[in-house]
Amino acid sequence: MNNFIRIIKNIIVPLVLTGAFLSIQNCNSVPKRNMVETITTTACWSSPCWGYNAPKIVRNSQGHLWIINMFGSYPSSKAQIFRKCGDSGWEEGKIFDAIYQPGMIFLDQAEHLNVIFNSQTEPVKHYRSMDQDNLHNFELIASGNGLDDGRGWYVGVGIHENRIYM
Repeated sequence: MNNFIRIIKNIIVPLVLTGAFLSIQNCNSVPKRNMVETITTTACWSSPCWGYNAPKIVRNSQGHLWIINMFGSYPSSKAQIFRKCGDSGWEEGKIFDAIYQPGMIFLDQAEHLNVIFNSQTEPVKHYRSMDQDNLHNFELIASGNGLDDGRGWYVGVGIHENRIYM
């Protein structure tokens, strides 16, 4: 039985995965251009990309991109917005202080960048860009979760038209 499991693990599974990969590649006649670029480097007590429930990159209708990064020590790190317009490089934007967990970003209907932060000890905080630049000028527009505690723990976020879902 051990030999049978070893054969499955070492031969059959890689062949099946390779075949699946090749068949997926052959389904698409248009070659994809993949590239990797460094936006910044960071040192942080937690993964800056933590949370499948927490969007970290957005693109507007003109193709401009925004990301959010986290850096620093527990429990009061910092977060920073970065933007890329067209073929230009990445621009550094607003740094938010006293951040506990990686932030979440999304664009609203007016294409203003929104940032939501969670905390172990503080209420959830929602910031919105004050201009279409979406890079440096943000205002706190909401705090808390509607309950006495105010914390959101592990929230996720999504938006549809003018309604935010958390």
